[in-house]
Amino acid sequence: DDEIAQLRAQIQAAQAANTLVDTHDYSEAQTRELIIDELLHEAGWELTFDRDREFEVTGMPNVPGVGYVDYVLWGDDDKPLAVVEAKRTTRDARVGQQQAKLYADCLEAMTGQRPVIFYSNGYEHWLWDDSRHPPRAVQGFYKKDELELLIQRRASRQSLADGRIDEAIAGRHYQTRALRRIGERRW
Repeated sequence: DDEIAQLRAQIQAAQAANTLVDTHDYSEAQTRELIIDELLHEAGWELTFDRDREFEVTGMPNVPGVGYVDYVLWGDDDKPLAVVEAKRTTRDARVGQQQAKLYADCLEAMTGQRPVIFYSNGYEHWLWDDSRHPPRAVQGFYKKDELELLIQRRASRQSLADGRIDEAIAGRHYQTRALRRIGERRW
């Protein structure tokens, strides 16, 4: 009974520790330095200050026409795979969605490749491949090979309407018609 009581006390202590919430009000710069830099490093990104952080883009819809992307994650072909927009820890990460989209627009115009968009407050991370999918919450940042695969899938994606129907599987007229209608529908 004593051992069970000790184990229950340990479990309660662990549960209490897991419910603690970081109440620090980190600024955007602190969020980048203390949290996002570390998360990107864990995902395998070796960041440099001259190119990966505060990257200058042109074509922004402001008076000088210039903006500074918090992070640009580059591929081996020197094209952007992703942009990361950081916000302070106490702000909703989704506040940076439109700003990140504008940066992606500028990078696409500058390089010819549309990057994937991340926006984060250090605790919440959102991924948005705005050419194909709506934004979704993710647990962290993708590795280089994962981002390269997302970009590659854009080019290799084929229309369902052009697909060949295997008559051995769906050879009846109503099956073929149903498959064609699904392929014609825009998702």
